[in-house]
Order: sequence, then C-alpha cells, then structure tokens
Amino acid sequence: MEPTRGQSEALFEQASGVIAARLELDPETAGNILDRIAHREGVSRSQIAADVVASCTDSAVFLPRALYTNGHEYETAA
Repeated sequence: MEPTRGQSEALFEQASGVIAARLELDPETAGNILDRIAHREGVSRSQIAADVVASCTDSAVFLPRALYTNGHEYETAA
C-alpha cells in the first residue's frame, strides 16, 4: 500500500533530518540533496527517504554513495 501524501512528506522530513545530522548540514540543504539524488537515481522521494530511514537500523540497506561523508564535507559521487 502506498503511503499518503502526508505520510510521504513526514518520511521525507525524517530522512532529511537523518542526512542533515550525518553530513552536518541544515535540513533544507539535506532535503535538496535527497531530491537531487532521487531524481538522478530515478527513484521517488518516498523511496529514497524510506531507504535513508531504514539505514538507521539496517546496515544492509544500500544508499547512493553521495549520501556518505568525507570528513566534514559533503562528497558527491565520482
């Protein structure tokens, strides 16, 4: 069953918070990064958000390389 629009937005906000904490960014910038990655990877915002949130408790969840850090700087995929 697909999440409602409100549930999808709440999940995206949660994922933005996770990425903001991991990359030491503000939530708006983290959300923009998630949007760009979802577009580039050809997946929905809801899917990338669900993966990010799941990665908090499941180390087997694959995330695109751009969602990892290099020291204290955001590192884009090569």
